[in-house]
Amino acid sequence: MSHRRDGWVSLWASVEMLAGIPRAFLEGGDELMAWLDIDYGIQVDGHFCTNYTRHGELVTFERLIEPLPASEGFVSAAVAAAAQLGPCSFVVALYDQAYDLARAGLPEDLAWQSEHLRFIGAFPYRSGAR
Repeated sequence: MSHRRDGWVSLWASVEMLAGIPRAFLEGGDELMAWLDIDYGIQVDGHFCTNYTRHGELVTFERLIEPLPASEGFVSAAVAAAAQLGPCSFVVALYDQAYDLARAGLPEDLAWQSEHLRFIGAFPYRSGAR
């Protein structure tokens, strides 16, 4: 099921320390794509970006998403949506995707039960900011 929507970004984060997580996962390799597909039923079709802490430490969600392309357009809304998340070590952003748990046929609480990734939400951003 496509969640394609220009001008939107969908965000996932990990609240686990990075120890033992394959580097390919962190850099957007096949492992990450497989986990997104298995956990959330989404196949990446387009621009995406990841960010992670250098030494595996946990930091604020805001610190991880601020360096993402076009983050100035969605950082406030995303941080508010992730208020209960706690510290993170990794984030992935799928651009021009407006992922929706209900549309994917998943209950909202499943977002907080995924083994590696927690869905934060989908947020508008300015397309020209990338």
